[in-house]
Amino acid sequence: MQNPKKESIAQIIDRDWSARVVRIALSLAMLAGISIISSNAIAACQVHHNATSYGELKKRMKAWPGNSSDAGLKKAYSNGKCLITKGYHEGGSPCLTGKSSWHIQVVIPGTYPQVTYHVFDYEKPGQKGSKCTTTN
Repeated sequence: MQNPKKESIAQIIDRDWSARVVRIALSLAMLAGISIISSNAIAACQVHHNATSYGELKKRMKAWPGNSSDAGLKKAYSNGKCLITKGYHEGGSPCLTGKSSWHIQVVIPGTYPQVTYHVFDYEKPGQKGSKCTTTN
């Protein structure tokens, strides 16, 4: 019969400590990954399948409702409850006199009466960083 190799107390502690550190690191990495996935999945508007047939819709434009000057649309964006119905197109009234009328069109499904938001690529005066938004 062969003698099993005996470990010293120091070796056992080192082995257990290393395993614990690895387990903690993996747990933290998983939690960080889950929170990143969750926040990305929630904060966004869905895009209607016909949205791009009305105009171009670049990735940066999809974030415009999240920076809207309209608090209701901004909240819907952060909860993932909005829908982009038309890509970048021209028409209607500009948000500000003398500015471009190019914008994207967004709705919040399930609201009554249905409100259409027009989100423009320029700031609303007095609201630094916000996208000028009108409704109809």
